[in-house]
Amino acid sequence: RSGCSIGCSRHYHLERIAVRTGRRVQSLPLDQELLGGCVPPGGAFVTRADKGGIQLRDADGEPVARAGSKLGKVLSCEATPDGKRMLLASSKLLGFWEVGRPTMRDGVPRRARLGGPVALSPRGDVSVDADGPELRLRSWPTGAVAGRLTLALQDDFPTSATFSPDGKMLAVGTARGVIHLIRIGGPPATASRR
Repeated sequence: RSGCSIGCSRHYHLERIAVRTGRRVQSLPLDQELLGGCVPPGGAFVTRADKGGIQLRDADGEPVARAGSKLGKVLSCEATPDGKRMLLASSKLLGFWEVGRPTMRDGVPRRARLGGPVALSPRGDVSVDADGPELRLRSWPTGAVAGRLTLALQDDFPTSATFSPDGKMLAVGTARGVIHLIRIGGPPATASRR
């Protein structure tokens, strides 16, 4: 309650709970911070590496792979449902990682003054990242900007974004509590209000 004095440390752990019964199934001590958004299948999970990037771990917490150290501190991470593609975002860079490959592609510059939300489509071929009221759609694996959409000024700024399971719609929530549904077109990706 009085704050943290010099020399204190943080201890992380992951708890798995059975949804129906509420019973604790597993408790794993971790040496790094758990990073939400990236939820690979089979019980695997992702932690934020201390020196930048992420660490992919198996269901028992054992390190499997690392990625994104050049991005620095990863603020958010999004994964496709099959866990084969991941989008990592720091305040200045976006990184695209095909998990089966030993290294990820070079980071794409992200000019996000406010470090807004990012989202990756279920197929991993399109993403959105926000900078103030502007949303940038990107095609992957190159990361090239494929479309832009600017929200109205009265909407304030985006605070969350997610794709529909079929990847054809994007929901964007704003600080004012407004949710925008945006239709995503075929290649090249386009966006339109709905």
